[in-house]
Amino acid sequence: MSEHGGQADGASSVFPAPAWAAVDAAITDGAEPAFSFLERLVAAPSTVGHEQEAQELVAAELARLGFEVSLLAVPEQTAAGAPGGVAQAPYAGRGNVLGRINPGRSPSLLLNGHIDVVPAEAEIWSSDPFTPVRADGWLTGRGAGDMKGGLAMGLLALAALRDAMPDALTGEISFLSVIEEECTGNGTLAAGNAGVLGDAVVLLEPTDLGLLLGGVGVLWIEIEITGVPAHAESADRAMNPVRCVPVILCGLADFEDEINATADDPAFSQVARAYNVNVGTVTAGDWASSVPRPPPAIRGWPPTRPRSARWASALRVTCSPAITRSPTRWRRRMPPRTAHRPVVVSWAPPRTPGST
Repeated sequence: MSEHGGQADGASSVFPAPAWAAVDAAITDGAEPAFSFLERLVAAPSTVGHEQEAQELVAAELARLGFEVSLLAVPEQTAAGAPGGVAQAPYAGRGNVLGRINPGRSPSLLLNGHIDVVPAEAEIWSSDPFTPVRADGWLTGRGAGDMKGGLAMGLLALAALRDAMPDALTGEISFLSVIEEECTGNGTLAAGNAGVLGDAVVLLEPTDLGLLLGGVGVLWIEIEITGVPAHAESADRAMNPVRCVPVILCGLADFEDEINATADDPAFSQVARAYNVNVGTVTAGDWASSVPRPPPAIRGWPPTRPRSARWASALRVTCSPAITRSPTRWRRRMPPRTAHRPVVVSWAPPRTPGST
């Protein structure tokens, strides 16, 4: 790429340096409106299930810039089967926003970004996470980087090209703002099912301006350990499933080593550890003086190819024998009727939506 954002050879011969200089000037002129738009986006909390206000802002900005705007519903059946994810909230009143210019022309370019953000723990922020703050050239706030900034900068780039180099935008340009990227991916999936595609696609994620050609997917899973509840007084005659957790964590660590050792996707050849199995939440019981029967939630980042069923099978193979063969003292003390309870892997949404 040239310093003006065009290709050093082919594009610069079609669009000379003065044209790119005009694009740079248009970006400078449009920067303040773009940052103002970003501030409004950040100030609209858009955690899962609460995206509508922010999506309305995107739709208004697209209309202001001359795009044909449409709202795309996410059908409930999107989550019904693979590759759809388990819906985190009903889709009524929630959907994607699509803007288009030059519809139907070729070649086509699709810019894709997500409007949803993960929850913010306000107590660890220096200010309200949904009140944007500008300081020393930075704008901070939940979602400013991931990835409302990408939405604002993508529109800034398109507006600058339209104003300074309109001949560069002869094909169809689609700008898509989707929901549920942080969890299920059903927003983009529904758009693709509806025919929102392109000859080329740019994901407006924050990459420090690096060009990435691949990315991991995400798969949320829950490992439910069936226990035998009791009062603490009779804990020696019960089965406390919390004591299984360290064994399962060791099994998951081995599983992570295995999938990285067998990874063969060339997109990740320069990445030391492409896939991670992350334990995001562990929940158990509701009273300290009782032996609980919890559903520990184990979330993992999978390779891009295997399907859910293959992962479920692999996790059972990894975790169940680890518990069955565990020589720990607590296992030897279990009564026979509880000593070989299976680990059940269930594909269910976490109790509360969270970060992926």
